[in-house]
Amino acid sequence: MTPTSSRNYADIGPAIGARFPDLHLPDQTGEPIDLHQARAGRPAVVVFYRSARW
Repeated sequence: MTPTSSRNYADIGPAIGARFPDLHLPDQTGEPIDLHQARAGRPAVVVFYRSARW
């Protein structure tokens, strides 16, 4: 893993206000979900995490 300084996080991610790309991912039951259809024009928060091994 390469460390990233806090100064260049803005350089590696999307610009503020950029449109989120079309996204089709499985939900918690494994069924595919289309993010833009699910939002139906409403705001959404998308959270990505590495893993959760309990």
